[in-house]
Amino acid sequence: MSIVSSSFNGNWQLHRTAGIGHDVAKAAAATFHTIYHARGILEPQDVVDAARPDDHPLHGAFEWDDGIAAEAHRRQEEIEDGEHSE
Repeated sequence: MSIVSSSFNGNWQLHRTAGIGHDVAKAAAATFHTIYHARGILEPQDVVDAARPDDHPLHGAFEWDDGIAAEAHRRQEEIEDGEHSE
């Protein structure tokens, strides 16, 4: 799942497909802003690490069961591989 666009222009563009509400979107934007200004870059791992605590507003946007997440990742890899083989 992609939550945010990959480029930073001062305004985070949250993807509608993320399935998150307005309050979580605002918290996400604040998290992204904090990470970017602390590190000068926003990497996917930074977002995952920030969302890891159970009480973080983005925690529910991720699948934390490694077995389920791994299976979903494999399915996504197949979709992407299929798109590139045409």
